[in-house]
Amino acid sequence: MTSFEPPDPRPAVPTEPPVTGVPAYPAPVGPTYQPTYEQQPYQPPSFQPPSYQQPAYQQPSYQQSYEVPGYPTSYPPYATPGYAYPVQQKTNGLAIGAMTTSIVGIALIVCYGLGLIVSLVGAVLGHIARRQINERGEGGAGMALAGIIVGWIGFALGLAIIGLIVFGVFYAMSFPTT
Repeated sequence: MTSFEPPDPRPAVPTEPPVTGVPAYPAPVGPTYQPTYEQQPYQPPSFQPPSYQQPAYQQPSYQQSYEVPGYPTSYPPYATPGYAYPVQQKTNGLAIGAMTTSIVGIALIVCYGLGLIVSLVGAVLGHIARRQINERGEGGAGMALAGIIVGWIGFALGLAIIGLIVFGVFYAMSFPTT
């Protein structure tokens, strides 16, 4: 009896590349370098473990003086009297109120003339604040001036808005309704 072997399902792998007559790469020109791969035997690193001894503690000498000719040997303490921060002027409260009231008045102009009254109050507060600042020597002159300028601008814009509303009402009433 003969034994039957089934055919191998794997494709046959060629052992040599096919020869086509043209080399795949040009031949190298000049001397060729053949690297050598010789492995060196393992050498463990040699090092000395650090010593963990602390140096002896020395008390620092605070009284050391380095004498240099032409320079003082001692310095004054850090906080010397007479070098304090300058005292800031107190800001006038009416100046702050004038500026904020005038700005709010500008925002309220669209509320049918309510901004007119609020801006007028801001301008008047600004005038009173400037007088107080000049008498008392307080700070806030810029805020008072801003309150005056913005207040009078808001007052003028409020008058213009009310004038436009009145004009619109009278213009609409001039046409008869049928």
